[in-house]
Formats: sequence, structure tokens, C-alpha cells
Amino acid sequence: MRTSAVTTVVTVAILIAAVAGYIYGGSAERTVTITTTTSTTSSYTNPENSLQLEVRLNTTVIHSGEAISARIGLFNPLGTNLSVIPPLAPDQSIQAWNEHDFICGGDAGGQFHTLVGFALFAGHYAYANISEAAAPLNLTAQPTVECALFLPPSLLTFLPQSNETWAYPQYGQSPPSLVQAEVNASTLVGVDNPDGSTGCGFGDSLYGYWTAASDLSCGGTTSSSPYFHYFPAGQYTLAVLTAWGEAKLAYFEVAPGS
Repeated sequence: MRTSAVTTVVTVAILIAAVAGYIYGGSAERTVTITTTTSTTSSYTNPENSLQLEVRLNTTVIHSGEAISARIGLFNPLGTNLSVIPPLAPDQSIQAWNEHDFICGGDAGGQFHTLVGFALFAGHYAYANISEAAAPLNLTAQPTVECALFLPPSLLTFLPQSNETWAYPQYGQSPPSLVQAEVNASTLVGVDNPDGSTGCGFGDSLYGYWTAASDLSCGGTTSSSPYFHYFPAGQYTLAVLTAWGEAKLAYFEVAPGS
């Protein structure tokens, strides 16, 4: 459940009042019902802390122009499968953060954007003062493209002691896929294709941010854009929030370029 320290990070409004999420299992697994209510705090809970939130940085210091890997994941520590029905929509705070991190406000696979969100802030913040931070850095330029609707899976079944999960599509039109419940916090840029076109939103690490919001074509979203900036020297805080209110902060420093 959300603690008083986490409450200082963000106030959550529920977008999924009409939908009940629940965790259930077979005869070898326990059954827990999660009720959904309209309130000012997250009601999507994680009973007994079954799913563990993990945030891993490959280093804590980089130079300006270099990249850092920031891996965010969910881990099932139990010795049995753990099945979860994700919320149909992120809570208000995760949704707001996703708009800074992903094209169209959803992660690339549409698998976990209702369960976990992240934001990168310039500066060093703790739980007690992160509400005083400026807006999160834009890790994507939000180019003008036609956006697809990212629906979360209808069910995620985590394997025992693993971050691997079977993701079942919403309408059963295709078989489930085995995926890792992980996402990279990444700077997203455009990439030039061999045919001369530019693909939008590629990246697997953090190294810069954007100062333009949503009026660029894909061709204008490469790292050569005047709206793209490598991280300047300073302290940075990566904040991660789950749908059940768990939050973690990770830190790194950007030293002046050599």
C-alpha cells in the first residue's frame, strides 16, 4: 500500500473506477480480490507485495554525450505462477509521466504502461521534495504521427521467481506471448532508414532530452535536431511509480564532457 513517504511523490486519481482488477491463481496459488474505488489515492493494490519493482542502472556517473542504461521491471518472487489483470488505463500520474517518455503516451509494446510509469527530473530529489521539481524532461519529441491505441493485455501470468510473463491479448484474437516484464527508460530519437525514410521513437538508453513537444515530423526527430540536447552536467533523478502506489528513486550524475 502507499506509504506517507510515497504520498509526497504524487497524488493519484483513479481512471478505472468502473473496472475491477484482481490477482488469481490455480489450485496451487492463492486467490486475492482487488476492489476498485474512486478516491484520491491508488486503489490498485499489490497484496502481500507479491510483485517486486526493480530499478537497475548500469552506472551512476556518465559524461555529457554518453549513455546510461536504466532498466525497470516487475519480478515475481513466489514459487508459483502469479496472474494479474492490469488496469485498462494508467492512473493519472503514470499517464502524465508517459506523455513525456513515449510516443502517443504508451510504451512501445503496450504491455506495461498501465502498471508502471517513470519520469526523469533534472536535479537530486528525495521523496520529501520531489513535488517541488520542475516538469519531467521530455525523453521523446512527440512527433506528429497517427497514434495507435495501446491496450494492455487482458492477463499477465508471471512465471515463478521470474520477470518473464505470458501476456494474453485483450480480445483473444492471437495466442499469448512470452515477454519480460521490463522496459528501458530511454531517450527516443528518429533513425534514418536505408530507403531514405525516418523511423520515429527509437532508443534503449538515456543520454538526452527534447525541448519541442509535438509539432515535428519523424524526419525532424533525429539527434541532429536543434530541439535535441545531450544531458548537461549535473544530478538527475529517475522516479518510478507503480499502479499500486509503490515508488522508487534512482540517481545518476552527468560529468562535463571530456
